[in-house]
Amino acid sequence: MARSIGKLTALFVARVVKPGNYGDGGGLYLQVGEGAAKSWICRYGRGGKEHYLGLGPVHTVTLAEARALARERRRQLLAGEDPLAVRREAKSAERLQAAKAMTFRECAEPTRSMPRNGRAPSAPTSIPFLDPLWRRSRSMSGSS
Repeated sequence: MARSIGKLTALFVARVVKPGNYGDGGGLYLQVGEGAAKSWICRYGRGGKEHYLGLGPVHTVTLAEARALARERRRQLLAGEDPLAVRREAKSAERLQAAKAMTFRECAEPTRSMPRNGRAPSAPTSIPFLDPLWRRSRSMSGSS
């Protein structure tokens, strides 16, 4: 007997308030939490472990969109990819890109106002080995 996909209806999703997980088929679940908070999760197994991948809240992701997202995750699994690892790599790449865009000045500014020797500075603290670099970055940016 084939497993059915598409067991939930939009009306059921809108009306359900009892906490629990409600399966739509194909690893897609409607997760209803306390206070009727609803979200979509995709459940799959990989390497002998069970994984849960959040797809978004019901007020943002419709039933049809959740089904499409779950279908994409199943395709990734068939292609030998781990959907959770793909998501983590994408987030890591975004963070790396943001870090590369940070200037020396943006990195150094927080350290200038850090307390030294347990005392809060009354003025920005001078860190001797950073001073030449700080002066150079200020002259390049045109600020005083």
